[in-house]
Amino acid sequence: MSNQGKPEKDKNRDRRLRTAAEKTLTRTPSAPGEMTGKTVERVLHELHVHQVELEMQNEELKRAQVALEESRDKYLDLYDFAPVGYFTLTRAGHIAEVNLAGAALLGVERPKLVRRGLARFVAPGDLDRWDQHLVSVLHSAEKQICELMFKREEGSTFHAHLDSLRLDRPTQEAGAGAGPVIRVAMSDISERKRAEEKLTEALAQLVRSNKELENFAYTASHDLKGPLITITGFLRMLAVDTERGNAERMHVDMARIGEATKKMDRLLNDLLELSRIGHVADSLEDVSLTRLAREVVKLLAGPVAERGVRVEISPDLPTVHGERARLTQLLMNLLGNAVKFMGEQPNPHVKIGVRRDGKETVCYVRDNGIGIAPQHTESVFELFRQLDPSRGGTGIGLIVARRVVAAHGGRVWIESDGPGTGTTVCFTLAQRAGPVTEEEQDNGRRTLARVADRGQS
Repeated sequence: MSNQGKPEKDKNRDRRLRTAAEKTLTRTPSAPGEMTGKTVERVLHELHVHQVELEMQNEELKRAQVALEESRDKYLDLYDFAPVGYFTLTRAGHIAEVNLAGAALLGVERPKLVRRGLARFVAPGDLDRWDQHLVSVLHSAEKQICELMFKREEGSTFHAHLDSLRLDRPTQEAGAGAGPVIRVAMSDISERKRAEEKLTEALAQLVRSNKELENFAYTASHDLKGPLITITGFLRMLAVDTERGNAERMHVDMARIGEATKKMDRLLNDLLELSRIGHVADSLEDVSLTRLAREVVKLLAGPVAERGVRVEISPDLPTVHGERARLTQLLMNLLGNAVKFMGEQPNPHVKIGVRRDGKETVCYVRDNGIGIAPQHTESVFELFRQLDPSRGGTGIGLIVARRVVAAHGGRVWIESDGPGTGTTVCFTLAQRAGPVTEEEQDNGRRTLARVADRGQS
C-alpha cells in the first residue's frame, strides 16, 4: 500500500510495524524445511488458539454491538416520544437537535427546525426575557428555569416552562459546533396558567364580594335606621298630640309614620331582591333581546307615556342564553332609569341598541336626559346611592342591573359627557347566537316603539 497522502503519524506507525515484523521473522525458521515436527505442531496449535480467541472476541463484540444498538434504540424512543419537548441549542440559541414533542409544540417538522433560532418562536413581548435567560444559562453551571409565551408557526400561542442547562463536554449534535451547548426541556403550561388566572379572578371576586358585603351591611343598617328614627320620633309626637287632643296633628303624625313604614318596606323588599341575584338559578333559554325590549316597553307603558318618551329599539340586538326573568329585570331597571332621569328634555328619546367594540358586542340604553358627571359614573353603582333623592326610589336599580349582568358572564358601565348631555348605560352578556333579524322588523329598518305622543295622555 502506498504511503502517499497519509498523515506523518500514520507513516511512522507503518514503519514501526514493518520493523517489528522483520525482527519476528529472523527469530523463526524462514522455510518449512528448517522446522522440526514439534515446531510445526506448536505453530499450528498457536494459530488455532489465536483463531479461537479471535472468534470469541468477535462474538463478544457482536453481543456488545447488539446491546449498544438496543440501548441506543431505547434512548431514541425515550427522547423522541417523551411528553416533554427537548432541544439542544448552540450558544447562539440556534436549534441543533429537537425531539418529536418539541417539534409538535412549535408546530414545525423537525428537519425544518434545525439551525433556526429558538427566539424565532418566542412571543415579541417576551424576547427580552428570553435573551436574559440565555445569558443566565451560558454564565452558570446550574439549571436555569423560565416561563415564556411562545408563538407557533401558524400563529397560536402557548405558555411554556423551560428548564435549561449548559453542557461543556464535546457533543456530536448536527450544527452544534465548537464550545458548550444548551439542553432545554420545554413543557406546555397553558392549562396551568389558565387555572391560575381563574383562581386569581376567583380570589379577586372573593375580595370584591367581601368588600361589597361589608359596604352592604354598613349601608343597609344606616339607611334602615332613617325610617326607624322617623317612626320612633313621630310615635312620640303622636302620643303628645293624642294627650292634647290635637286631631289635626295626630293625622300628620300618622301620615309621616305611614310614609316611613312604606319606605322601610321598599328598602327591605329591594334588599331581599338583591340577595337573590347571586347567580342564574332558574331555567335558562335563548332570549332575543329585541323581543324582550319590546315586552319591557309595554310593561313600562305608563311612565313612558306620562313623560312622552320616544323609545327606539334596534332590530339587531343579540340573542343570549340566560334567565328571562332576570334579563327582563335588567332592561326594566335601565329603561326605567332613563325615563325617570329625562329632566326637562323637550323631545325625550331613549334608544336600546347594540354596537361592536373590537371583538366585543356591547348593548346599551342611551337617553338624552340630564346626564351624569364623569366622577359619578362608578359611584352610582353603590348600594342605595342616589345623586338626586328627590326623584324617588331606593337607589338600588343599578346595583341590581350589575348583579344580573355579572350573573350572565358580562359587565356593565356608564358613559356620559356630563350634566345635560344624556347618559348611556352599556353592558355585555355571554352570547348564545348572533344578531337576530325578525320578519316583522319593517324589512330591516330600525323599529320605533312610540308609546305615546307628547300631546296625548
